[in-house]
Amino acid sequence: METAKERVNYETYANAYSSAQSDYQRASETLTAAQSTLSKAESTVNTAYENYEESQTSDELESLREELNKCTLRAESSGTVTALDATVGNKPNGTIATIQNTSKLKVSISIEEYDVQNVAVGMKAIITSDATEEEMEGTVTQISPVASTQGMGSSSSTFSAEVEILNPDENLLIGMNAMVEIILS
Repeated sequence: METAKERVNYETYANAYSSAQSDYQRASETLTAAQSTLSKAESTVNTAYENYEESQTSDELESLREELNKCTLRAESSGTVTALDATVGNKPNGTIATIQNTSKLKVSISIEEYDVQNVAVGMKAIITSDATEEEMEGTVTQISPVASTQGMGSSSSTFSAEVEILNPDENLLIGMNAMVEIILS
């Protein structure tokens, strides 16, 4: 029997068989682990997809979308935002933003009570500003019907009024000082 084993290289074949069996066992364990990992990954993907599908129709998501739409501020008029009184994270208190029409500038003026009877809406005016050094034409567009006193103990009252600038100088900016002469005749 020993001689027959030597003739056919039995030991070599037995060792090769044992090594192949060991390799097969390791490969089988690796396959089982890979299949388990694949199964867990598929389960995770399915759960994520289900969560994604739910989020598309979720009441919470719709509620958040509505809240976002409520947070969008839309102006009812066109112009330039010249002041922003709101900050992120704080609730608005009063005015959120100031929008001014920079293409139709107006000058706010005060008219003494002894002159107000001589001024009427529609009268022409000449506006000058130190910043522009140009004369601009204007029209009285509003006169307040209510007087305001100038200070404590003052016996003189003034009336606020507005003059629209018809041909504004491009260098005239909102908030600049200007002098207005109303043409009476």
